[in-house]
Amino acid sequence: MAELLKQAGLQLEELEEKAKNEKELPLMEVIYLVDLYNDFLTYLESEKRRTYTNNSVGVTQESLKSSFDEIGTMMQKATMTRDELEKCIISRAPKENEVKRYNEELKQVQSQHQDQDQKDTPPSSAPSSSSTNKMDKKSTTTVKNGTFKYVEETATEALIPRKSKITYWNYIKPRELTSLVEPRSSHHDEHLFIITHQHFEVWFKQILYELETVSKLLRDYSYSLEHHYNFDHSNPNQKIDFEISQNTKLIKAVQYLKRADKIVRYSIGGFEILETMDPSDFLDFREHLGDGSGFQSTQFRELEILLGVTKRPTVHTTHSGLTSWETKFLSDGCPFSHQQQIQKRKNAPSLLSTLYSYLSSLLPTIPHLDAFISHVIETKKRLLIENLSANNKNNNTNNEADRKKVEEMESEVKKFFYGSEGKKEKSEKKKELYRVRRVALWLFTWRDHPSWYWKYEVVNGMVAFEQGFVVWRQRHPRMVEVMIGRRVGTGGSSGVAYLDSTTLPVYRVFPDLSRGDDWKKSRNGRQFRSGVFG
Repeated sequence: MAELLKQAGLQLEELEEKAKNEKELPLMEVIYLVDLYNDFLTYLESEKRRTYTNNSVGVTQESLKSSFDEIGTMMQKATMTRDELEKCIISRAPKENEVKRYNEELKQVQSQHQDQDQKDTPPSSAPSSSSTNKMDKKSTTTVKNGTFKYVEETATEALIPRKSKITYWNYIKPRELTSLVEPRSSHHDEHLFIITHQHFEVWFKQILYELETVSKLLRDYSYSLEHHYNFDHSNPNQKIDFEISQNTKLIKAVQYLKRADKIVRYSIGGFEILETMDPSDFLDFREHLGDGSGFQSTQFRELEILLGVTKRPTVHTTHSGLTSWETKFLSDGCPFSHQQQIQKRKNAPSLLSTLYSYLSSLLPTIPHLDAFISHVIETKKRLLIENLSANNKNNNTNNEADRKKVEEMESEVKKFFYGSEGKKEKSEKKKELYRVRRVALWLFTWRDHPSWYWKYEVVNGMVAFEQGFVVWRQRHPRMVEVMIGRRVGTGGSSGVAYLDSTTLPVYRVFPDLSRGDDWKKSRNGRQFRSGVFG
């Protein structure tokens, strides 16, 4: 302990010696010196705790108290000097136009001290007496990661260390966030207009974040299921651990899907808020929007691409007639970084393809799926015949017509799950689609069984999110209709007519799964199971 205190004392003396000349040091060196003090204090605190924990090893209470007092004195002295140095940093804070130069100086200081650290021998039990060699690499990493933040102190920009202190101001950044509201007119309602659209963009970012994670979880699940290892039968825990790991992925995916669904439905309230503006008030500042349009939202286009919307919306503009949204984006001056963002999204797997791969990966785990589908078809035939027979007694309808209805129903169902009879399907996409429909029906039917519940919830969550997204699309043109009627949109589109066109069924992503969901209405799926699979 005595040796440790001696070396710590030497380190503090050297730090104090450098601190005396703080006015002569560059600002970046002062910041680095504060960081050294922070590490020194952290080191002393950890040694104090360690010594107290191991005080039974031949150390008297008097000696322990004396050591604690000496450590306390050094900590008090170091804290006072560090606080003075921080005041010095604030007083010498750079102006906004000097930030770049000081960042460059900061990198130089970092580089110098890293080079020196490589030459020095690291200490075994206490900090080195060299002020350039640190107790650990935390400070170098701190500088490297840029955690020195510029924060406003009344009228000046102050550069102060924020290595360990997190505040609402530097974490949420409300000042930077609210500074992004820049009205182009003096009209009161333009402020609301900007904030509401920024609100949409922030939520789009979160929705994209959630759905990206869902896509990754499902891809991991499918890969693991298709390439899972052969279990060691002498160790039954292997299979249990694998199943728990797989179920955890599904549970998380469902959680994030539900969250994305909640967000998209919650954000619809933004339209109601916009409708608190009088249409005449909106028209008063509309001219200041120029060619700016919600059509130019890159994140909304990303969301469509991520979902797997295959139908690309076309826009009828007043200038160039019918054109694709990609062409319209370029003609509107879409920044290159946004074009790259959209291209990157196009190159990544969509949620639709990910979901289909997920459902296809379940196929080998489903027992007697084709027999189950046949049983479903026979059950539907029996129910239809019973209904027609009941009608015959009341209406005396033609039996030949009834048989035709039964045959048409059977043909339609088989076509839905297997394709046209007698036609050999060559397209892999079509084959996958039919497989997906059969697996989805199985999940809809056995959804309340513990083995299939979370597998079904993934599909249910996807369909529910798309329904929320469709509701968002449908609500948008109604708000626009209130604000501008049938006028041309600010971006030159046909306005409400264009927005209404994006709610058509061709823009749906999961129509097959939604249709397959019909089989489970009124929980009739149970009668498909009775007497066949227990």
